[in-house]
Amino acid sequence: MLTLLHLPTEILSNIFQLACAIGPNSPIRRPLGFTLGLVCRTFRHISQADGLDIEYAYVRGAQRMFSFVELLRKRNPYAKRVRSLMLGDDEIGGVDDILHPFSTTHFMADILAMINPSRLRVLALFSSGLYSHYPRNLTLPVTFPALTDVFLSGILLCNSPYRTCYAPHLERMQLLRMLIPPDDLPAQLCSLAPNLQRLKLGLQANTTTAINLAIPFVEFRVSRIQSKDHASEDNGAEVRQEHPFPHALRQIVVDLFPHYFPSASKDYEQEIIESLIQRMNDGARVFERLIRPSLEGYEEEGDINFDLEEWCPPAVYSPIPIHHPMCVLVIDEQQRFREFVKNWEKCTQGANVTWK
Repeated sequence: MLTLLHLPTEILSNIFQLACAIGPNSPIRRPLGFTLGLVCRTFRHISQADGLDIEYAYVRGAQRMFSFVELLRKRNPYAKRVRSLMLGDDEIGGVDDILHPFSTTHFMADILAMINPSRLRVLALFSSGLYSHYPRNLTLPVTFPALTDVFLSGILLCNSPYRTCYAPHLERMQLLRMLIPPDDLPAQLCSLAPNLQRLKLGLQANTTTAINLAIPFVEFRVSRIQSKDHASEDNGAEVRQEHPFPHALRQIVVDLFPHYFPSASKDYEQEIIESLIQRMNDGARVFERLIRPSLEGYEEEGDINFDLEEWCPPAVYSPIPIHHPMCVLVIDEQQRFREFVKNWEKCTQGANVTWK
């Protein structure tokens, strides 16, 4: 009796590749390519030889990343074709995991250096610590020509100073949980992804962030509005205006997250806490004045879904949130991680990603 195993390996491989294509309801963390390897030796051999078992990879924690690196070391380039990759720190169990996280950046760099760069389309990197004065930067080891979507939380991708355009076809990027973004962020984005069209920044409304981004934001908004006005006058395509961000950028979405203040205790007198909250309020007001100036006649709230062929609002902002006590920081961070993973899964499945 003939069975599926009697088919030539080449034909069986093509069947598996078609069957393993991700759809809207496909499981991402345990994809079919991985499950097929558990059926029998023949299936496992084909799945591993074609890289179907790691085509959609979710790897969290230092130990799992180390195991993934060892797995990649044993494979040829064809068997290391990862289409969508999610790498993250261990689970957030307490405030120390956020304030003093164990760095897994070196594992992330090793994995990105070992996978087949021509296949990767979606990349998500999550650090349990917030991006601040002591940032976690990761330099891309090679060019990723197929990469179109990037999600970063608490970490920033950088270029080697000797090379540019590591992601030439990157169109959408989300940079989340940034306390203090680098002052040369627009230049870094131009070097990394010159064809970036949509950018989301998860920021804290503080004075330093406002000072770093005020001028680039204003120049971008004015440039986009002038482009629209010129297009309306000429009844043609938008005229490209100069601004510090990538020239192809159409929209920046700013998602603000709250400040966290310590609960009253013997270590923190009420006067000190009130002083901290006052400084937070002052920083939020500076941010409001510098980053969110009103432009009469241009609506910048509401629905942010848009057609790339049509005009879209250049900047969309979430409201400045109220301050939260430190006791809810871990709960909030765990929720942000769940939303981060959900967005990565949606993007991998081809579904609409949450931008606001």
